[in-house]
Amino acid sequence: MKQFCKFQIQLIFLISLITSGILYGGSYLTSKPNGLGIRVYDTGVRGIGMGRTGLASFDSVEVNNYGITQWLNISLSRTSIGAIYNLVNTELSENTFTTSTADLAKLNVAIPLQRKKMMLGVTLQPYTFLDFKSTQPVVNEIQNFDQNTIYSGSISRAQLNFVWSPTPVVGFSINGNLFFGQLKDRFEFRFNNTGFSDTFHEVNYKINGPGIGFNLEVRPTPTVKIAGFVDLPPSLNISVDYSSASTPVETQDRNFDTFPLHFGIGSALKLGSRWQISGDFSYQAWSEVQDTPDPDFEDWYHAGFGFERSAKRQRGKGVLSKIDFRGGVSFTQLGYKFNNESVSQKALHFGLGLPFAGFNNRIDIAFSGGMLGDNSKNLFQETFFKVDAALSIGELWFQRVR
Repeated sequence: MKQFCKFQIQLIFLISLITSGILYGGSYLTSKPNGLGIRVYDTGVRGIGMGRTGLASFDSVEVNNYGITQWLNISLSRTSIGAIYNLVNTELSENTFTTSTADLAKLNVAIPLQRKKMMLGVTLQPYTFLDFKSTQPVVNEIQNFDQNTIYSGSISRAQLNFVWSPTPVVGFSINGNLFFGQLKDRFEFRFNNTGFSDTFHEVNYKINGPGIGFNLEVRPTPTVKIAGFVDLPPSLNISVDYSSASTPVETQDRNFDTFPLHFGIGSALKLGSRWQISGDFSYQAWSEVQDTPDPDFEDWYHAGFGFERSAKRQRGKGVLSKIDFRGGVSFTQLGYKFNNESVSQKALHFGLGLPFAGFNNRIDIAFSGGMLGDNSKNLFQETFFKVDAALSIGELWFQRVR
């Protein structure tokens, strides 16, 4: 660790360092010093259930995170609120540990200004999160102590979106992005009341700045849609705050000054009145924004494929016929190398849509499970089970019913 290598404890000169019994928590994938953590990307809970797809979506209920032109399908002013639960089991050398997190995941609002023609709205969702903890007993000839290493924090992405459809077959949006958040690196040295004072040092990286993005979709036939987006590199301000109970050391910036251009493309095909399939691809060249080339960081990309069988809208049908069923697969290269090998995520997805109030509102639930890393290549492996849920509700705000 760069900070730890520079940090000096004035009371102790470490001699014959021996470590054992290391305890971990959080995702080991976020253990890279000066990293951003795990990149968060999804179009919405409905899309997660379909293999994390949905850039080209026919949905008229849930508000999309990235395929903003999907909003043109929405006829009512609509709000989507999401939450997640994530359970991760990590195998690292001879250690195995399990962690879980739960949090709100998104808040989206879409307002039709002119039905099927013009939309305005905002989105708020996580962009990346960092969560890693380790406790390492240190034994030396002068004093034993525990070293705690904690990486934590997150970056969020807010958007103000204007969507316009000049013709029935083309949709376009311009999106104002705002990135904000804080990443924290903290190192603690605990001496267990043996005459030495506990000490620490901590570096906070506050990140914020605006950007701009665009979406475009084409609907060549009523059953086919192709859509894509591009988010240009934002203008970031990265400030560094340092605090320490010991000798001040030189602070270090994160090894980037902006986020790379992010783009994605997807397609969807309707098969009859109830079935559809979709495929997405998204990419970010993180290697292009490194201030100093770092072999442990590489480009991020995601590919997914999924399907949906939508609910029947007739009354009097069975319970199962009134539920949307979804499924899919996804593959993501996560942008980090461990043991000089790329780390990837492979996942299976299943989802349900539970319409209510005359199909104008819906509860979406998605279940994802898979594997990150590989014991033989990366020397660590994580398996995860994730539940995403979103409530989408709509009502008439500004338009007259015609």
